[in-house]
Amino acid sequence: MVQAAGHGCAEQANGLFIKPTNSTEINFYTSMSALDSPLTDLMPNFLGTLAETKTNSNESNSTNTSLSTPVLDSSLSEQSCIVLEDLCEAFEDPAVLDIKIGSVLYDSHASEGKKQRMDKVSQATTSGSLHFRIAGMSLIIGGNRIHYGKDFGREATIENVASRISEFFKPLTSEYKEYILELSIGYLQQLEKILNEVKIEMHSSSVLFIYENNMEKLKSKFEHINSTGNESMKYDMNLQLKNKVQIMDMRIIDFAHSQCAETIDNDCLVGVRNVISAFESISSGTRPRYEINK
Repeated sequence: MVQAAGHGCAEQANGLFIKPTNSTEINFYTSMSALDSPLTDLMPNFLGTLAETKTNSNESNSTNTSLSTPVLDSSLSEQSCIVLEDLCEAFEDPAVLDIKIGSVLYDSHASEGKKQRMDKVSQATTSGSLHFRIAGMSLIIGGNRIHYGKDFGREATIENVASRISEFFKPLTSEYKEYILELSIGYLQQLEKILNEVKIEMHSSSVLFIYENNMEKLKSKFEHINSTGNESMKYDMNLQLKNKVQIMDMRIIDFAHSQCAETIDNDCLVGVRNVISAFESISSGTRPRYEINK
């Protein structure tokens, strides 16, 4: 998987994405699956964990690594690996944008030192003012892959963050850009609806956007989807599934600090609504109308 931010130790193979994680993230995936939460529709497919087990005998010690589907277990090793679908597998050359949502970047278990550090990051960036921040971006322009690091997002302001997000669509023609923006907004609105219903608490989770950055492949996919001839369904994201062709995808990821809660997560909801405003402003060419935390 092409990385837009973080996961430096993650691996991919045979359509799988494997990354080190903690028991909190494993339990969150397991809980959402057990509850049949609508949020799972926008989460990566959860395939289980890679657990290392050691067996001792008088003759030898051996280590066995196997894929297993976990149960809720707060004692899971902090070094456990989670196995997910590789979201980039469906794309020849994926362009990837990672947007971190929420203004509180730590959970209740964080040390006072970490809380202070993360509060400073939030206050100094759009995480604090807009409840979202660009975490990273990777795309191909002129045949070269360009990576935008964390400073690209940390240096963004209320005034220019939408402009910085628009860089993500730079390789696209106006027609492809419009199509992918409409699909992205549709996914975001679906996420907003779900977050208005599901009682969870998320910190430092991200919304990940991916689109086909290979222009020849994109053209072929675009023509295939639009061969339905139904103009009114042009921007229906379900057409991708019906035609078994993926032009773009959006998922919510990173749940190392997430859990079920008694209420909905208003912090993340404001962030998602502001991301929608940014995308709509890029599409319409108008100024975004944010909910600003002053």
